This record gives sequence, C-alpha cells and structure tokens, in this order.
Amino acid sequence: MKQPLDKINRREAIQKASKIMGGALSTSLVMGVLAGCKADAVLDWRPEALTPKEVLIVAALAEQILPETSTPGARQAGVERFIDSMVAGYLPEAERNAFMDGLASLAERKFTGKTPEEQHVMVTELAEEARQQEQDADTKPFFLLAKEMTVLGFFTSEVGATQVLNYDPIPGDFQGCMPLDEAGGKTWAT
Repeated sequence: MKQPLDKINRREAIQKASKIMGGALSTSLVMGVLAGCKADAVLDWRPEALTPKEVLIVAALAEQILPETSTPGARQAGVERFIDSMVAGYLPEAERNAFMDGLASLAERKFTGKTPEEQHVMVTELAEEARQQEQDADTKPFFLLAKEMTVLGFFTSEVGATQVLNYDPIPGDFQGCMPLDEAGGKTWAT
C-alpha cells in the first residue's frame, strides 16, 4: 500500500530544488525567476530599488561581466532592470545590504567614469576579492551577487534565450544523447 505524500509549500520546494542543484543559484534568485521577475522592456521604466546613478553602475558592471561580442551583451538584454527587480523584491536583507555597499564602493571609485579597460581591471580586482571573501563569509560577496544576477537575468531575458541560446517556442521530440554540434552548437533555452 502506498503511503500518502506529504505536501510541501512553494518555498520548501524551491529550497529543496536549490539544494538539488548544488546551490548553483541562491534561493532568492530562483524565487525571483519563478515569480516571473524579468527584465522589463517598457521604455518609461523607473527603478524600484536603485537610484538612476546606481542603475548606470549596474549596467556598466553587467556589461563588463557579459560584454557584447558577436552576441548581444548584458545591456541589450536589460539586465540592469532585472537586477533592480531582484534587489527590490527578492534578495534577503543581508545580500541586499552587501550589494548596495558594493555599489556605493563602485560609485566612490567613479566606476562609470572609467574607460572600459579601466573598468575591466576593477572588475578583475573585485572578482579576486570575492574569491578570497567567499570562504569566510556568511553572505555572498558583492561581485558574486552581481555576477549571479547578471548571468541569470541575461539568460532568462528574451535576448539571451532567443539570440544566444537555442530557442524553440514549440519544442519537438526529445533527443537526449546527441553531440552538441548536431543540436545547433548552443545550449537550449527550452
């Protein structure tokens, strides 16, 4: 005789899914995506959590993390809007504070006034600092939060899903074991 399954709520399901994924994404980011948090393409967009100056810093930082090459970059995907939504409604207080402190530090260092090459040097330094801080911190360092939100915002955007990943709005049959070059050479979004 089968035992009835215990019902779990949405939060527990997300936490368990996050643990199964090996903690690849923080629970707050998974919750944001599942709640429908996405970059908004409205032209008269106003940030919820960030100031206009902070939005410029986030956009420049995101573009350093995912620059435009032969494919669109973070700016074309509107990642700064996604990050603003995440900061406004989904990051726990400790992560929000760490993120806002990191933005304040970049503002003090005049990040947006630097050349792309100087910004790249600063981002490289931030990445190295984050690697050192990560081991003994309860909260993710600023750069890791920014990088995580940038990548997630990009690949869940229309630009990232349709122009960078393979996208099939009506997927056909599943072919599990096939070489990547036969599948179009890119990872699938659907």
